[in-house]
Amino acid sequence: MLNGQTQEAVKAAQTAYHLGQHVTITTFPAMAQAAAGNTAEAKKLADVLDKKAMSRYVCAYEVAAVHLYSER
Repeated sequence: MLNGQTQEAVKAAQTAYHLGQHVTITTFPAMAQAAAGNTAEAKKLADVLDKKAMSRYVCAYEVAAVHLYSER
């Protein structure tokens, strides 16, 4: 998924997330964190997505992908 460059992916995804916390952008750092083995941080971001889904549209596929990667 990340060509072995998980730390670089985490940094890039976090930068994007801090620039604009759009729902779609939230999935990228969550999946990167999970791929880097930072499952606690990935689960925190999964919780953010779950909370956002209560008040606005959130793509179910993206939420499922984050939860899937968080459980690895």
